[in-house]
This record gives sequence, C-alpha cells and structure tokens, in this order.
Amino acid sequence: DGVALALRAGAEVADVEFIQFHPTVLWRDLANRGQQPLISEAVRGEGAILLNHKNEQFMLGKHPQADLAPRDVVAKEIFNQMQESGQPHVWLDAMKVKDFKNRFPTIYASCIANEIDPTKEKIPVAPASHYASGGVKVDLNGQSSIAGLYICGESACTGAHGANRLASNSLLEGLVFGARIAAALAKQLPAQEEPIYDTNTTLLDPKIVLPLQISMSEGAGVMRSESSLQKTLQTLNELSKLTSTEPRIESWEASNLHLLATAIVKSALTRKESRGSHWRSDYPQTSDTWLSRITSKIDDSGNWKSDLEPVQ
Repeated sequence: DGVALALRAGAEVADVEFIQFHPTVLWRDLANRGQQPLISEAVRGEGAILLNHKNEQFMLGKHPQADLAPRDVVAKEIFNQMQESGQPHVWLDAMKVKDFKNRFPTIYASCIANEIDPTKEKIPVAPASHYASGGVKVDLNGQSSIAGLYICGESACTGAHGANRLASNSLLEGLVFGARIAAALAKQLPAQEEPIYDTNTTLLDPKIVLPLQISMSEGAGVMRSESSLQKTLQTLNELSKLTSTEPRIESWEASNLHLLATAIVKSALTRKESRGSHWRSDYPQTSDTWLSRITSKIDDSGNWKSDLEPVQ
C-alpha cells in the first residue's frame, strides 16, 4: 500500500523487480488467502529433506549444499519441479527430525492447525513472496523524490539490500533509517497540510485479487521470461477493466496491489538478465550491461516512465 500511495503522489520507485521468495511456505489450496506459515530452513538444517511427487530428493546434484542451498536456489528448483509435475507444491519430509514438536513449536502448531502432523506425514510446501528489496527510492535520510515524503521499512528502497537481501538485514535497515528520518524531521518538520480527497483514481473490484495473485505467481514469480511477463501484463491490463463503484478499503487494497504488480512486471521486463532474486529463463546470466538500477514513476499525464540509474 505504501509504495502504491507514493507512486500515485508522483514519487520514484527503484529495484521493484527484486522480490525475494521463501522456498518453503506451507501449501494448502487457492482458497487460503493472506500470509501462510513459513516452514523455516532450520527444519532442513535438522535433517528434513525436499521430495518431488516421484519421492525423489531433487536437490541432490543441484547445489553442493543440496537441501541447505541458498533460498533463491532452492526456490528456483522447487518451481522447476512444480512446472515439470504440474503440481502446485512439493513435499518436505521432516518425519525423521528428532523432537520436532519441541524443537519447532510454532511450525508444529501451524501444521496441526492445518490438519497436518509433521511427525507422521510429509508437509506440502511451495515458494512464496517473502521480501521486496525495492520500493520507493529514498536518500540516506529516508527522503523520497517528493519533498516532505519520507519512507522507511519494506516500502522504501534504500539500496542496502542490492539485488538480494541478506537474512535479517531488513531489521537493521529499519532501525538505522528510522533513526535518520527522525533526526532529519527534528531539524526541519514539514508544514502540515489538509489531506486532499482523491476523486480521480479509478478503483478496482476486490475480485481481481485472486486472479492477480495467480498470474503474478505463475508469470512474474520465482522464474520469469519475456513470454510469461508479457502474458502477466496482458492479464493485468484485462483486470484493470474490472472497476468498483464503492470506495471501500478492499477496493483500495485491490487497486494498490494492481498498481504495484504493474510496476514489478514492467521493471522485470526491462531487466534482461538474471541478478540476485530476479531470475529470467531467457536471460540466465548476469550481465555488466545491467549494472544499473531501474527507476520508475507515473508522470503528470498518468503514463509510466522508466530510467536507468548507474549503481554508485
């Protein structure tokens, strides 16, 4: 919501194509909405293994660390297995993990709440969007391209995460930039203005959320290509026609999701390489040609404008 609000206000965003995926989220079905329980890699650290629908330990030979490979490597291979099998998940076998209930009480409780006993049966898992390394472009004081608009946390793009965030680095980023924003505001607090009621934005029907999520997961998720991204962009264009006549919270949320999804897809189409958490099957290599940040904004005419900014 924060990134979409800033975009509508005319702020620049950067690096929005870099979405980190957690490889193992508990899979239920498409009817389950909202945040799903994470099955931490610590479970694999205790001996759990990933299996495909042929009961094969598919990470063997894919990376020297096999099931303990970095998140993006595991997520990509799980996605490949799902594509090959046509199934919406793979399996995590944790039945040999000793004292699972006490070692991982929160994960155990989440599984039991979803009618899965991880000590007796395999856990269905799939990759899921976990962290956005990009966001509203800000300077070292959290100032966006709009005077008086400061951004902190996951809505901001400070550049601290590059193309692939290190685990827990976002906590430090929030602490540092939160303090810097407070210090900047203490020196010069922008004058307060009366809020302006937005009567120009066309809101979308909340019913677009599920097809949007499915399209983004399939075409702009773990693995991307020109064709998959163009297909997703076409779906987003079609969904933009399903408008809402009621300015309720759900309509704003759907509209914000659609706006941010559009920004992600357009940036992912622009970056014709694989780098960090951005994987393109048609451009599998990293290229020095793309040692730049992609910045985007909506101009005064309502059109998307993108630029390349050298990394400093």
